[in-house]
Amino acid sequence: MQNQIPEFDHGVYGAYMIKHMASNKVYVSYGELAYAFRYEFFMLLLGIHPNNELQSLYQDNDDICFISYTTFKTLEESAEYGQRLFDFFWSTKRLTNVGEEIQQVNCVHSNQYVESIYDTSKFGTDVYNDFCVYTIYNPHTKVFYIGSGDRDTRKYRHFNDLEKNKHGNRKFQKAYCDDDRFEFFWVPVSSRKEAYAFEQNLIDKFWGKKEFLNLSSLVCVSDGMKGQKHTEETKAKISTSSKKMWEELGRKEELAQRSKTMWENLSEEERASRVNVHKEVTAALWKDEQYRLNVVTGIKESWTEERREKMGQIVSERTNRPEVKEKYSEQRKRDWQNEEYRQKVTAGIKAYSNREDVKKIRSQKSTEYSNRPEVKLARSLAMKKRLENVEYKKSNNEKLKNSNLKRSKGIDIDGVVYQSIREASRLTGIHRPTIKRGIDSGIYKLVE
Repeated sequence: MQNQIPEFDHGVYGAYMIKHMASNKVYVSYGELAYAFRYEFFMLLLGIHPNNELQSLYQDNDDICFISYTTFKTLEESAEYGQRLFDFFWSTKRLTNVGEEIQQVNCVHSNQYVESIYDTSKFGTDVYNDFCVYTIYNPHTKVFYIGSGDRDTRKYRHFNDLEKNKHGNRKFQKAYCDDDRFEFFWVPVSSRKEAYAFEQNLIDKFWGKKEFLNLSSLVCVSDGMKGQKHTEETKAKISTSSKKMWEELGRKEELAQRSKTMWENLSEEERASRVNVHKEVTAALWKDEQYRLNVVTGIKESWTEERREKMGQIVSERTNRPEVKEKYSEQRKRDWQNEEYRQKVTAGIKAYSNREDVKKIRSQKSTEYSNRPEVKLARSLAMKKRLENVEYKKSNNEKLKNSNLKRSKGIDIDGVVYQSIREASRLTGIHRPTIKRGIDSGIYKLVE
């Protein structure tokens, strides 16, 4: 359909008509023709054309025709001719326009929001014939992605990455893998500054909608900066803007509810598919040594002492909430009922505990802890308190007698007799508590 739109150079103005073939209804406007035709089609395609009647007709039947009349060198001449055209169709009752005067297509987009984030002074106002705002749209599933940049370059890069299953936007890649019938539609713009403002307005309009595939709520200007990097001032502006957005009342709750609703609307099959795709993409990325190094380095650099303390407080406050504790408890109980899960966790704990470096660290930490004065005092007071109990004192004396008895006898370990537990432990490398448990269970024998 977009190939049927008449082509014009920048600076050519005129009046034009959009005719809906099925109903014979028309829409009349005027403006810079290179921009206006594609802009009108763009708005219809995305379902946000300001003329509601024309939008409704297009959604019912998308067979429309773009007709340009005499071209002019000035916008004023176009407006005058367009008004005469408007008056003629007004009398035929075929006009979809609202009001009794013609309105120019909205060619000018507010730059205020973009300028509050980016230093747009470095974006020239030169005309770029191939610079555009574009959408990659699937007319069958109605999902779409919005961007801006050099038309042919961006089109090639997007489809090349999608076909190779390595697009940086996982959501977009998943949609393409499910149905690859995407098409590229674009609107020419006169400057980068206007492109970023136009793109940001569109992102603001569609952000949060299920069909919208962009992952960021802010326009990305890196593609059009010719290798330039954000200045520290620009980075600070982006950071401030993002923080301000998250501080908006109800913003976090709104996004959380939106994500929850989206997940609940998916079938079990779709959920499993998304999880698998995420695992595959993550696994593929993690095989890249440079990627792993960058991630690990980034994490280490970001975890300052201040952040550790702050995150520790947040986690502690959250995990100590009764509803969270109950949730985790129920989840662990369900997991532990799975035999495969139990074996996997147990095997992991044993493998970790039997590592020599872990044993050494644990022994060192245990010794350091036991030698702390406050620990020694606490243990001494606890033992004195227990010995005040007659039954405990009697039981403890019996244990000491048995222990002394074991020490006074030799120990037979695999046919070799040692004079004491200490000697057996020193020569075999088996810990004394292990030898004692072996004697109690009958694995090792005491000899006179």
